[in-house]
Amino acid sequence: MKEICIIAEDYPSKGKPMFPFVQQLAFCLSNERFECTVIAPQSLTKCLIRHEKIRKLKSLDTNPEGKQITVYRPLIITFSNTTSKLLSKLACLFFEHAVARTFRKLDGIGTVYCYFWHIGLMAARVLQKNKAQLIVQASECEIFINETYLKQDILQRVNGVVCASRKNYDESTEHGLLTPDCRTTIIPNGFRDDEFHVMDQAAARQELGIDPSVFIVAFVGGFEERKGTRRLSSAIDRFPDVYSIFIGKGNEPPVCKNILFQGTVDHTRVCTYLNCADIFVLPTNAEGCCNAIIEAIACGLPVVSSNKSFNDEILDDSYSIRINEGSVDEIAEAICLLKEDSELRHRMSVHAAEASAQFRITRRAQAVAGFILGETQESDLRRGNYC
Repeated sequence: MKEICIIAEDYPSKGKPMFPFVQQLAFCLSNERFECTVIAPQSLTKCLIRHEKIRKLKSLDTNPEGKQITVYRPLIITFSNTTSKLLSKLACLFFEHAVARTFRKLDGIGTVYCYFWHIGLMAARVLQKNKAQLIVQASECEIFINETYLKQDILQRVNGVVCASRKNYDESTEHGLLTPDCRTTIIPNGFRDDEFHVMDQAAARQELGIDPSVFIVAFVGGFEERKGTRRLSSAIDRFPDVYSIFIGKGNEPPVCKNILFQGTVDHTRVCTYLNCADIFVLPTNAEGCCNAIIEAIACGLPVVSSNKSFNDEILDDSYSIRINEGSVDEIAEAICLLKEDSELRHRMSVHAAEASAQFRITRRAQAVAGFILGETQESDLRRGNYC
């Protein structure tokens, strides 16, 4: 067994399902010859201001196969939405101190795997004298880096970067984050096939009390401008007989007619709601590699989404229609095409279900494990080639 420590901003717990993708990777890596530990600092500030319950500082999580993951949640002080450089710097120092204090409790860690660049560079500064391999997962929709960390000795401490899309690689390059000796690869995000899979649509609709005859568009994501909730609402309102399911929350909720469901559901129930739909539409303008799209593909849904590069690794013409996500006209035209052409919709559904096999989280974990252990060669990204 190899010991790995995953560092992230959060990790799911009962009643707070934040950063589920971190848990998914930890679960799968624990089945791939790794003993996993997670460091996910929790904000004391939020607990005091929002009266949230302080979670256990150390706990055990168990994956479906019975393997255990040790989770540390040291307390830190945060300053949400601050524009003050001083407060931002203090927040970083609190995070670094918590990671350093926790890491000293651990023995034999061979690899540190950090979710997103800002966490990775903080860890790089903390662990400069530590011999553990440091890998950064670059899959954020936008890279935010404190200039304090853009120093050559800190950047050189990063041994490898796993990008979730070509877009993540290009942005990492543009920000000057990749040193010549840094190993790099592209491995798209994944889904658990015990959580997301094709179900009988009629049975799913019966379970949720939904009319079996109506045409339904599904959306999963934050209700915000970036995800395009209102743009999709405007497109749907052009059709008197199109219904919708909006799973998520935010300050820009959908406002169209014929909404069958709007709000949040337990993650285990998302699959049933997706299988009630005929198509999945997400007019998002910024992603790293969108988990919601991958999960929709796993449920056999034709996808309508952005033609930007962050979708290049996960969408192709056999099961998706790529549009200018800012154009309500193009969103509406794609919905109309799929609504009116049931044969096309069926073909795309079949292709989506078939294509989803490449995005299973077990396959992703195997690729990540191979990269960490040096058993697979890095992608030749600088020449435009990637997996």
